[in-house]
Amino acid sequence: MLRGFRVAHVFDVSQTEGDPLPDVRPELLTGDATAAQWEAPATGVAAQGYTLTRGRCGQANGFTDPVAPPCGSART
Repeated sequence: MLRGFRVAHVFDVSQTEGDPLPDVRPELLTGDATAAQWEAPATGVAAQGYTLTRGRCGQANGFTDPVAPPCGSART
């Protein structure tokens, strides 16, 4: 019977060698999605019982409320 998990560190970063990893950050997209670009995620979330809508999300890039769908997608 599984009763839980615990944190187990496998190695320390000081034990590694090689070049440092690049600082990769997401880049927000601008403009509007084409109809084809919108349909794929809208179909995917609909299959899970959500409705994908466009609108303002404040400072967020989108939101999901699992208790009270829909999903939202920020529009720039």
